[in-house]
Amino acid sequence: MPHRDQNSAPEAKKNTGRTGAAGKGKANPEKQKKSRLSPKEKRGIETLLVIVVLSLALYVVIMLVLGLFIWYYFATPATSASLYSITAVDAETETKLFSYSAGRANNSYGLYLSYKDLANYCDFGIAGDDSQVTIFFSEKDSIVCYKNSSLLSVNGNTVRISAPVLFEEDDYLLPVSLFESYLTGVEVTYDTANKVCRIAIPENPVFRLTMDRPAAMEQCNEYDLRTVAGDDMSGDTSSGN
Repeated sequence: MPHRDQNSAPEAKKNTGRTGAAGKGKANPEKQKKSRLSPKEKRGIETLLVIVVLSLALYVVIMLVLGLFIWYYFATPATSASLYSITAVDAETETKLFSYSAGRANNSYGLYLSYKDLANYCDFGIAGDDSQVTIFFSEKDSIVCYKNSSLLSVNGNTVRISAPVLFEEDDYLLPVSLFESYLTGVEVTYDTANKVCRIAIPENPVFRLTMDRPAAMEQCNEYDLRTVAGDDMSGDTSSGN
């Protein structure tokens, strides 16, 4: 009977255990080979990432440019050739009294005249405060203007015009439409070829308030007048008598 070494079996088991542990720790070459990316695949992924990053950057740039364009369009007064400039002249001699470029004459509400410039050539009177002023055109005719509002009190009659009277720090801007539709004493004409609004002022203008209410104006009730706010520029609160 062959002699069995009792120490050989445990030793063999130990060797087997070490071999198994070593086998487990060592990576499978085939699996490792499969998990690696080829240079071509790496280049493809890198190219894809570059395309994605560039696309996102281009999108952000386009959005910024579009946002700036929209802001500029709404924040900057239009000064295109389709808008009218203003030239005020002496009605008898055609001598230029003052003039505005299209950019200065126009804003979001239309064409405007400076009260100060008009007062240099017209016998106006004015009284009031920061919230409202009364402009006296004659002993009998006056208009009460409310700060940045399209509501007016014309000889005691409350009306709403198509554009607000604007209060500036040291001046009042009066819409040209007010002179066209509601006042006599100056002549307003338009040179469509040269895009010029001509204001003809006589040497001694006599202003009168016409009582004919044009379609652009709407008579309002006393509630509108009492509730008009300093920032009422929308013209939404009105009702007919």
